[in-house]
Amino acid sequence: MISSITRRACATLLAFTLPLAALTPVQAQEQNDPEAVVRQVAGDLLQKLNDNGEAYRADPALLHDLVRNDLLPVMDVEYSARLILGRAGREATDAQIGAFADTMSEVLIERYASGMVEYRNPEQLEVLPLRGELNERATRVRTRIRTPNGAHVPVDYMFRRTPEGWKAFDVIVEGISYVTTYRNQVMPQVQADGIEAVTARLRSGELQLGAGGDQG
Repeated sequence: MISSITRRACATLLAFTLPLAALTPVQAQEQNDPEAVVRQVAGDLLQKLNDNGEAYRADPALLHDLVRNDLLPVMDVEYSARLILGRAGREATDAQIGAFADTMSEVLIERYASGMVEYRNPEQLEVLPLRGELNERATRVRTRIRTPNGAHVPVDYMFRRTPEGWKAFDVIVEGISYVTTYRNQVMPQVQADGIEAVTARLRSGELQLGAGGDQG
């Protein structure tokens, strides 16, 4: 059963799907601003959800493809994977890290798609102004999601600048970092059994990662 934190995490990850300002990728790069990346991706995803909402709700595989093709390219999945592995990944080869990152990508695709299907109201999202100067190693884009009961849930995105532009490497929902949460679950198992065994269990579904620290 999905925990209440997992349900909130899925719902609040809708921040990438809500209608802010549909900038083109070129405009986002010209603004040199991770906030613009959030806005651009949000606009593109929203348009596709609006155009084909019934089809996406009827076929989850289409939602998975949408996340894979539109959202995943703006996430630095390999860097996130290295952070999740922590010291347990220091001896891993690039190929092992890559396989683990690909598997974690599928975990994220499933979580994001589950949240996107709950999309209802574009006014749910507020993007807050950036604080301070842009930091190429870690810049935080803060958003707030209004839930149906009127509460405002903080969902923040950590970005870093890569050769391909700004990419997100962590999502922080109500103060809970997905990188930290998954590292607490994954790192001890990699230390005990090795990265290849843990990657295989994740890929097969034998190992399930909980968004709030729960596993099942």
